[in-house]
Amino acid sequence: MFSAAESITKIYEAELPLSLGSAFVTHGVSTWVVLLSGWITFCALIDFVSENFDSVKNSKIQPREKSHNPELVALARRTVIRNWLFVLLQTFVFAPVLKI
Repeated sequence: MFSAAESITKIYEAELPLSLGSAFVTHGVSTWVVLLSGWITFCALIDFVSENFDSVKNSKIQPREKSHNPELVALARRTVIRNWLFVLLQTFVFAPVLKI
């Protein structure tokens, strides 16, 4: 009988020849692409609605000066990039587990 550690090791060893059919690509990177594209789509939709519909524009809590501050936008951009790179790392590392 295999222990859990041996089972996980065998799962990872089976996927290690990195190729387009490897779980690291088929389940890891592709999961990240799906998550990122969904996030980008909804962010773009929310931005479009908030900028083009007066009812939404008038109901915003945060003033435009604060939400369009270049320093805050740069900080937000760095944070988003760091977070999505970490999500990429997680989906890549745990790809064989996603394949199970």
